[in-house]
Amino acid sequence: MERTGLVPFPRIGTFLAALAVMTATAVRAQDCLLDYTLTFTPPPDNGTYGCGETVTFCLTVNSWNTTNANWIHAVVPTFGPGWDLSTLTPATPPATVGTSGGHWGWYPSVTPTSGVGVGTVGPGFFFDLDNDGNPGNNFGDYATTGPWTFCWTISVASAPDCVNGADLTVTANVFGDSETGSWGSAGCGGDEIPSTPPLQVSTCPTAGIGYALVVCEIDPLVYLMNGLTGDPAPGGVWTGPGGQVSDGTLDPATATNGSYVYTVAASSGGNCPETMAVVDVTVNKPPDPGVDAALAVCETDAPVDLFTVLGGTPDAGGSWAWPGGPMSSGLIDPATALSGPYVYTVTGILPCPTLSATIALTVDHLPEPGVDAAFTRCVEAPLVPLFPLLGNGADLGGHWTGPDGLPTDDTFDPAADQPGAYTYTIPATGACDGHSVEAVVTASLFTSPDPRFTVDTLRGCVPLPVGFMLDTPGPLVAAHWYFGDGIFSDELPSLEHAYANTGTFSPRVTVTDVNGCKATWVDTNAVRAYPQPLATFSYTPFPLRTYFDTHAKFTATQDQLRSYEWTIEGLYQFGRTVDHTFPLEAATIYPICLTVVDSIACTATYCEDVEVHDAFFVNAPNAFTPNGDGKNDFFAPFLTGVDVRSLSFQVFDRWGHSVYDAAGPYPNWSGGEGGTGPILPEGVYVWRLVVQDELTAEQRDFIGHVTLLH
Repeated sequence: MERTGLVPFPRIGTFLAALAVMTATAVRAQDCLLDYTLTFTPPPDNGTYGCGETVTFCLTVNSWNTTNANWIHAVVPTFGPGWDLSTLTPATPPATVGTSGGHWGWYPSVTPTSGVGVGTVGPGFFFDLDNDGNPGNNFGDYATTGPWTFCWTISVASAPDCVNGADLTVTANVFGDSETGSWGSAGCGGDEIPSTPPLQVSTCPTAGIGYALVVCEIDPLVYLMNGLTGDPAPGGVWTGPGGQVSDGTLDPATATNGSYVYTVAASSGGNCPETMAVVDVTVNKPPDPGVDAALAVCETDAPVDLFTVLGGTPDAGGSWAWPGGPMSSGLIDPATALSGPYVYTVTGILPCPTLSATIALTVDHLPEPGVDAAFTRCVEAPLVPLFPLLGNGADLGGHWTGPDGLPTDDTFDPAADQPGAYTYTIPATGACDGHSVEAVVTASLFTSPDPRFTVDTLRGCVPLPVGFMLDTPGPLVAAHWYFGDGIFSDELPSLEHAYANTGTFSPRVTVTDVNGCKATWVDTNAVRAYPQPLATFSYTPFPLRTYFDTHAKFTATQDQLRSYEWTIEGLYQFGRTVDHTFPLEAATIYPICLTVVDSIACTATYCEDVEVHDAFFVNAPNAFTPNGDGKNDFFAPFLTGVDVRSLSFQVFDRWGHSVYDAAGPYPNWSGGEGGTGPILPEGVYVWRLVVQDELTAEQRDFIGHVTLLH
């Protein structure tokens, strides 16, 4: 059974959570509704709301009595005719308080199925226990202690529907689940909560409803009238915190904090009272991050607090960020810092924005001189470029100084430059101006090998053997000799060379040591090779012939030699010219040797076979007896010193008839015709012999006679 009597309660105006609200509190328990609170935001003005004014109502149920096991199931508001129901908007339903799995929701209407219900009601908040979308067929939210808070917003009707004095009553009816659900045991009737005192529409001019305004000092102008709600009437008067009158325009740059009051004077002969709306203004100052700045540092500089670099008077307590992300502070170490924008940010108090200032940081780095290096070269090595030895990272633009501290170029000449430290220096620029960096290349030279050598024979006659010996053979690994006569050799450490040609020679050697260093030594005009003395000779008479003259005079061809030694028939004679007499008997070959020694002790020996020839001699017998007794059977001339190959021999009888004719060596007439016929008669025969001297080729003609005897 539903009770219809209204429960009166006093109107209480309070401010909750900094909002002006009207709160109604139960003064006694109802059938099921034990404790609740109903709030109005904004509260009515003398029980009235203006046309179009929007009001939020919130009903909070704190305690619930489960009369006849009725659970809380619905809250359904109803409204007087002065409200615009099209603006009714529910807030989010409360959460389930009991242990069930159901939920609260806003439904346009619900019809109970309990059999003892109140009939179809709505719109309102209903509990759907089984979540099937029909709260009318199930039970309520099983709990006795809340809170359950149900809020909704609705607006007063606007002109022309807004009528002065129209009823703005709002009643909230709280139902158990037997009234709007499916529980069959009736209970909880009469749990209606009306708005008290009765509300109605007022069309008197009003100042509207004030508000709190927070602005930032850098915000644009604010027209305070624009923020008033509740249909404020125009034509009122604005006064500031000091009572000064204004046009309601707030300049945040000059405004002071405090209450700005809009007053609408009483009218209609006092029937419409004076109304005021208050705007509480708070002007927040914007943050000051300082003024942008630029800073250039050298990587060797001490750490820098960027806060001190900002221009102006920046606020402390901001945060720093760099290109890589947030920073714990504005302290940077140039040795590790990166160039780029460093941003200092100060968070503003709303509505002031967060502002930033930027320091454009440039970190200048020292140039890279490269790495120290060292090298050792032979004196005869080619030029050494120094810059590549510094490594790939070395910067250009530096200058070199030598071991003596004087400027030099970047090339080391082993043959001419001083060994030692060659320093590459690069001056820094920008923020590092005044600094310089350097790298050192240390140049060393190997000790050159000793190529000098000793010659054991300085002069002599060809073929002249000469020995060569290096003075310091170790630690040499190679030697290349040139003897000056077109002949080369690679022997090490000593060798012998025979000069076959005469002349003056400058032997040369190039040696190589274990470091690959080379050195050359030339012994200018060290060797003189002379021709051998001439040991040939001549003799007179020539040719030598037996029987007549075997005395000979021998004369050496070359004069002015130191000595002449002759060997003739085992006998020694001395002097350029010597005499010797050979035996007369027979032709013989005699070996004659001459040994000569010149002024530099060069010796030469020449031997020649000297022949003592037969004398040119022709002799023939004057008779022969070709009788076959073996004695004087043939006639032949006796010849010496004759070229028998050119011999011609003829025999004639007394009448001039040729009986024998022979050519060639050793003619021999047997006494017969032609040399083969019968023996001719005894008598005197004439012979003719034509021969040549075997030495002089002189031809001679001999004629004689021979007697043939039987």
